[in-house]
Amino acid sequence: MMSLVALGICLVFAVGHNVLFAVAWGVITVGWFGIAMWVWRRHLRASP
Repeated sequence: MMSLVALGICLVFAVGHNVLFAVAWGVITVGWFGIAMWVWRRHLRASP
């Protein structure tokens, strides 16, 4: 969910021509999504 919020913020900055902030929030989006998928995969492996 937080990845989608970060993606929205990234898009708002991209449309507003704030490239530096858009790139920074893009990195945050990818990081949050990556961590969420890592935790989800660990959860699936731990489930019986």
